[in-house]
Amino acid sequence: MTGAGESRGTAPGKEAGRGGPGLCDLAEALLEEGRSAEAEAVFAEAAGMPESASRAWNGLGACRYREGLAEEARACFEMALREDPRNLDALANLATISKERGRLEEARSLVRKGLDVSPGDPDLLCEYASICAEEGEREDAERALRAALESDPSHPRALLMLSAILLSSRSFRDALEAARRCASVHGEMPEAWNTLGVVLEAMGDEDEALDCYRRASCLDPGDRELMENLVQSLEERGRHLEVLGEYDRAATAGGLRCRVDKARFLARVRCPEEALACLEEATSLDPLDLEAWFEKGVLNMQCGRWEKARACFRRCVEIRPDHADAWFNLGGIEGGFGRCAEAAEAYLIALKLEPSNAEAWHNLGVVLAAAGRREEAACAYRNALELAPARLETLFNLAVLLEEDGSPREAAELYGRFLSLATEQYREQIAHARARAGKLEKELGKKAGSSVSTR
Repeated sequence: MTGAGESRGTAPGKEAGRGGPGLCDLAEALLEEGRSAEAEAVFAEAAGMPESASRAWNGLGACRYREGLAEEARACFEMALREDPRNLDALANLATISKERGRLEEARSLVRKGLDVSPGDPDLLCEYASICAEEGEREDAERALRAALESDPSHPRALLMLSAILLSSRSFRDALEAARRCASVHGEMPEAWNTLGVVLEAMGDEDEALDCYRRASCLDPGDRELMENLVQSLEERGRHLEVLGEYDRAATAGGLRCRVDKARFLARVRCPEEALACLEEATSLDPLDLEAWFEKGVLNMQCGRWEKARACFRRCVEIRPDHADAWFNLGGIEGGFGRCAEAAEAYLIALKLEPSNAEAWHNLGVVLAAAGRREEAACAYRNALELAPARLETLFNLAVLLEEDGSPREAAELYGRFLSLATEQYREQIAHARARAGKLEKELGKKAGSSVSTR
């Protein structure tokens, strides 16, 4: 369930500075409307004017950040600070990027610089509290948030974060007070109602919590995290028809992503045909919906519709060739059909993308052995055991393979490792391993005896 007070923003800190020439005002308005390309062009023009350079570079950084170009955004924020070391917005934004990259001390240092300039700035205090919370310094985080609220008693981020911290420390009444204040003052914010719902549910007030989750989801029908809280709360109470109604309401309001979540719910409550129909609708509305194609493939696998599942996973890798899970599942399906070469190719692509997947190495070993590529199979099994030394199926398969290929000593050692770890569910393999290990040890003992000189 989404935690109270979690950040839901898509850009760091503030996107626009305090005051400044008309060009920056225009660019900030464009950015607020989502017209990033136009905003970027205006900010670039303003960056060449000394009186607006720092603010413009900060705005350009916000544009780059929205495009997912964090390092380019960082360079812009640094330029903003070169133009004006006291630009609090750029300091806060740069600190946010540093924090996201795990450079918490660097982020803390940047925030402190800003607080030296403006000790009561609520945005900087919230950023400082976020760093403290991430490092487990709850008391320091709480102090910073309370200081932020002294400067701005209705600051939404401070109220949300304070509620989350108080809830985590089980100060329920104080957490509820902060959450109620936020929802009262910022009733247009879905996060405020969601946070209030989380606190109320933790305090056992399930009915009011549900009302809060509904209000949050109505304010932003396309937000999957908000919907998740509402659905989970209803599902835990067995109110499945209401869950379906909420998904349908969100879909009507334009929440395309909820169709996949609805399908997952239907699969959980054992309605696979309805779930597949839901996913068919999702992929017909958006033929490039990777998540829907993947879920459809998984459901078809679970229903034993292997060819349909294969087609779904093939579609996944057409949309995104680096989808490791889709390649892995393709390997399993091709192997099940006895198409060992195709299965091996799929597993090799999956392993190129995720070399640490021990199960993929094991499965590659299985299909290579079936194809008669025994040396390659042994190599794949060994790679699997390097990653998962106690994987019983791999120990057993490699022991059998090596015994058949004339490596009795290593086979006996692997049988021994298997027997020391195997549980009752491996009854048949245990019987085989005991018989073969005993025979191999006798044969190895005889060979050792015959090589000893009697002179």
